[in-house]
Amino acid sequence: MQIIDARSLVPKDKKGRELRKRTKKIKRIVIHHGATKQGLDGTNYLSYLSFHINNLGWSTGGYTFGINDDGSILQGYDIDVITNHVGNYNGDSLGIVLAGDFRVEEPTPEQWNALYWLLNHLKSLLGDVEIVGHSEVPGYSWKPCPSLDMNQIRRNAANYSEKEIKIEVPKQIGGVQTMSLLKRGDKSPDVKTLQENLNTLGHQSGTPDGIFGAKTEAAVKSFQRASNLTVDGIAGPQTLGKIDALLKQKNKVTAPKKESATFTLGGRKYTIQEV
Repeated sequence: MQIIDARSLVPKDKKGRELRKRTKKIKRIVIHHGATKQGLDGTNYLSYLSFHINNLGWSTGGYTFGINDDGSILQGYDIDVITNHVGNYNGDSLGIVLAGDFRVEEPTPEQWNALYWLLNHLKSLLGDVEIVGHSEVPGYSWKPCPSLDMNQIRRNAANYSEKEIKIEVPKQIGGVQTMSLLKRGDKSPDVKTLQENLNTLGHQSGTPDGIFGAKTEAAVKSFQRASNLTVDGIAGPQTLGKIDALLKQKNKVTAPKKESATFTLGGRKYTIQEV
């Protein structure tokens, strides 16, 4: 199993605040859930960080690592960077978030395997650290996070033995990798493809230039609204999948109707069929 380096994809703090480095040894690994249901475009690690920074105005996202529902493990910050997730205990705590809302659903099998692998990997790096849930951190007993049986998680992590886990290579949807999360501020060929596709479907994003700006975000929201999707302006798997389906439907070529003609010659009727 591997960790995907997502540090270059994390949004920058709008106020330009410097990342804070740890001055204390990490004492605990804190497990969180994202509190958004699986299957929504915003239910993934990078969307959580984007919400913390762009919507809440935090200097960093909340978690060093995230595990998406396909079992992919992403790292958004260096381990020695302090992230915002447990208040006064940020300095000596490292956060992991699992995408999903475990008040109403369960982690996927891929997430469980990835979590136990990551916990053992981090303990090999950090030494003797405790594994706790968000609600077990002092001052957070009121918070239903991660809404999982932490005693069972600790037992399973202790008994875990690594095995080969196959994670499928992301498929292309509408010319864009499904693991790609396209959002405002992104600059890439995938953004240009998205803009072209939105324009084709009648949701004008301006001249395709590969820069995800205000017009592109408005076009994504327009498309999501018309398609009865969650309107967040983020092009994730559901939005890209719907775009792909509509493009295929639009581009489907129906066979032209064959023409025929009838005439009479020598008292006999003949029909000529176009081939």
